[in-house]
Amino acid sequence: MSERGMSERGAQFTLGTILREPQAKDAIHVAVVPMTAGQVLSPGERVGIIEGDRIGRAGQPIVGIVDPFLVDVVQPGERCWMFLLPNTITSLRHEWTHPAFVGREPEAGVLPVPMEPQEAARKRIAEIAAAVDIGYNGLMRAAADWLDGEEYTVQMGSEEWRDTFPEYQEEFWSLYEVVTGKSVEREKRGQFFSCSC
Repeated sequence: MSERGMSERGAQFTLGTILREPQAKDAIHVAVVPMTAGQVLSPGERVGIIEGDRIGRAGQPIVGIVDPFLVDVVQPGERCWMFLLPNTITSLRHEWTHPAFVGREPEAGVLPVPMEPQEAARKRIAEIAAAVDIGYNGLMRAAADWLDGEEYTVQMGSEEWRDTFPEYQEEFWSLYEVVTGKSVEREKRGQFFSCSC
């Protein structure tokens, strides 16, 4: 299950959004990772990875927030939890994956060395492109065409792109934002493939 959970009544909810409908109380998973403050940081402050396992305001793109439950600021060199932004991790169990940490799984007791977020996101998009069978450049170009004018990319004589992409759609748009640095509105984060039928 992704970070987008299901309430007891079956309605989907997402952290970081204003509630527009009545909701029942619930419990959620939040992906966290221990990191080192690269500067004085306040609880709940939005941060990115500066270098290695250091986080701060200068790190781009923003990948999470400083533990919002802390009472005091975090001093440079102190370690704290970073809560990853909603809908950015690529799988969720009690063990998670995230583009900034792809291929860098730590041994027990060893701190993770994060991959640069854009590099990790590009790598994962390449994997998605291979699964969809379009190639990295083709997938990115199709997404750009969609955002520029809601122009569908048509696969002649096949429906493979159209049928395969929805499995990766939410993950792709989150990764696309990391790679391009552009924010994609919720209503634009859709399917952009069509068939020639």
